[in-house]
Amino acid sequence: MSTTESKDRERRWRKLVKEWRASGESAAGFAKRHGFSSSSLRYWEGRLHLDGEGAEPGSAVKSDGPSLVRVIPRRGVAGPGREEGSVIVDVGGATIRVLPGFDATLLVEVVRVLREAAS
Repeated sequence: MSTTESKDRERRWRKLVKEWRASGESAAGFAKRHGFSSSSLRYWEGRLHLDGEGAEPGSAVKSDGPSLVRVIPRRGVAGPGREEGSVIVDVGGATIRVLPGFDATLLVEVVRVLREAAS
């Protein structure tokens, strides 16, 4: 992908994320209406650092949430409560099972609280 195509793609997603935030719609509803997945919308929201209003490309946005959470895939783990596409996240001694369609904002808050409690 050329630099121009990459910048056009970023501009398109920046516009979509800002429209979504201004709409008050859920990520799932907005994404469905526009023909893409809510996970793509959330990905671009995070990639573009648009949790701060008016953030420009390359600008730093202060966030109280965690910047990284270590996720270790466990292949071949079967058992009760394991759903296709679910992920297990260990934070501060607590284990969180994340199911498809999870609320990313809630997960960030839970991880923040667990990290604070563990320190």
